[in-house]
Amino acid sequence: MVDTSADNPSHENEDKLMANGVHSSDELSEEESEELFTQMESQLTDKEVLHMTDVLQCLQLSDTRGLRRLATTGDGFIDDNLRRQIWPKVAKVSVVETSPRPSPQTIESHAFYNQVVMDVNRSLSRFPPSIEATHRISMQDSLIRLIMRVLIKNPELHYFQGYHDICVTFLMVLGEEMAFYVVNQLSKTHFRVFMEKTMDKTADLMDIIAIVVREESPSLGQHMDRSQVGTIFALSWVITWFSHVLPTYEDVTRLFDFFLVSHSLMPLYFTVALVLRKEHHILDADCDMPSIHQLLTLVPETEELPIESLIGTALELMDRHPPQDMIRAQQKEKKERLMLAKRAKNRALFGSVFDFRYLFHTFTRFQFMSITVLVVFCATFYQIYWNV
Repeated sequence: MVDTSADNPSHENEDKLMANGVHSSDELSEEESEELFTQMESQLTDKEVLHMTDVLQCLQLSDTRGLRRLATTGDGFIDDNLRRQIWPKVAKVSVVETSPRPSPQTIESHAFYNQVVMDVNRSLSRFPPSIEATHRISMQDSLIRLIMRVLIKNPELHYFQGYHDICVTFLMVLGEEMAFYVVNQLSKTHFRVFMEKTMDKTADLMDIIAIVVREESPSLGQHMDRSQVGTIFALSWVITWFSHVLPTYEDVTRLFDFFLVSHSLMPLYFTVALVLRKEHHILDADCDMPSIHQLLTLVPETEELPIESLIGTALELMDRHPPQDMIRAQQKEKKERLMLAKRAKNRALFGSVFDFRYLFHTFTRFQFMSITVLVVFCATFYQIYWNV
């Protein structure tokens, strides 16, 4: 278990309660709310104070609908103390039944264990730089245990690179035990498509980005299509909820507030919002894959993004282009691409036999002359033979 008492005192007690099958309260008492509000009030603007007041009120009333609305406005849930109370609620986590931790032997014998360990060991940048080495190692152990518990509990799920980026955020905010319940739930809903045996369905969903871009800006869509940049530039954005690329912890947790309460395809719409924001830069760039790919991949890592503005744009995009409509459009485009590919394959196989125009277009002048000489020779021989 992670010793987080130095940074997050409430985690240790909560993990002990959860390990014993006791669910810590989702609701703040009036006294706790006042104490938290007093601690934070001096650090907030007047607008943020009003927003936090609304969040606390919804939390006290267990108003999940109100919390979902507030996650899309202002600064989301503002503080990790509130997130520890709210995230399990909006994720619809149920911990009535306990989930015992698997033994070290069970964990280490799992098919994905070695890959998980390698990815976690490469994730040092995701941990606060101020923590001591021993604490960081303990958190890495907790992260491995958290991921493996979800995979062992759900054998139909497959680990993907980037899953650890998602899990480490929940670990740092919620502590290991509650993070397990939340990640376990989300792995069966929001992240389910990413955890298929192959990434084929994920690749299909990524095509929605290009469809929405073309609908919103035909010129930008055509420019990106001609460059053949595709959507691979955004894969790590979408499957990690941007946690792999955003440089600040505050922006990551703010987006998690938003994505937690949204449709599972909302990261695609947020990606489109980000691409549209860079429209002029993309159109000014050389129309080739390397130039545009590099331009886009560097944006989240090097620029200070207007997160709230992008959230607003993403919500508007989803209203104009509902997910089910976009899924149908993607399926239609995929079917058309497959038909065109099949026709092209058939032409390649049989065109040289049945399409004489293809012969004339592809043969060199020398080959054509050789055939002409052969035809004349055959005709002459035929004429001489029959005359004899």
